[in-house]
Amino acid sequence: MTQTSATAFVGGDTFFTGLDTVLTRATFTIAPGTTGDWFVIPLDSAFTFDASQTLVVDISFTGSATTNFGTYSTNLAGRKLYWNDLTSPTGQSVVTTWQDIGFDLAPTTGVVDRFAAAPLIPYPNPTISSVQLAGAAPNTPFQLIHTDGRILRSGTLSPEGIDMNGLDPGLYFVGIPARSSWRYSPVVKE
Repeated sequence: MTQTSATAFVGGDTFFTGLDTVLTRATFTIAPGTTGDWFVIPLDSAFTFDASQTLVVDISFTGSATTNFGTYSTNLAGRKLYWNDLTSPTGQSVVTTWQDIGFDLAPTTGVVDRFAAAPLIPYPNPTISSVQLAGAAPNTPFQLIHTDGRILRSGTLSPEGIDMNGLDPGLYFVGIPARSSWRYSPVVKE
């Protein structure tokens, strides 16, 4: 897995270098009773997600003469990932179809915990209309991000605080620069 500002790749998109391994499993079992389109696969190594860059993910399955990998779906008409190569002497896949594979990144699962730095305290929290940041100087740059990583507001801190009007009730993250990254704290909009 890596992130890049590139949106197109010279030579196609069949081989990438510079990837970080974030998950290695000999097996992965989907919990009995799991339903719906999504399920969680916790990562071995955290990474910092940047919504302004392209996320490149390389998924590799290896197997043997006894491997049979698929999905819950029985309709494999080009719609799902499927592995079924019981004849390959090397155990490599020759049959795969891909579509609708997504990554739902949540700041509390799988990404670097940027909340461990010195406290950045939003107040009032929960808030109705605006939020101030204890521990941040006036005119400090800020970002207000959605739980999916989208930047909803940005600017510099003012005495009026960060305007939360017009946002749906829910959880957001407010951040300020910290060295070469950003430091975020959760804030709840009522």
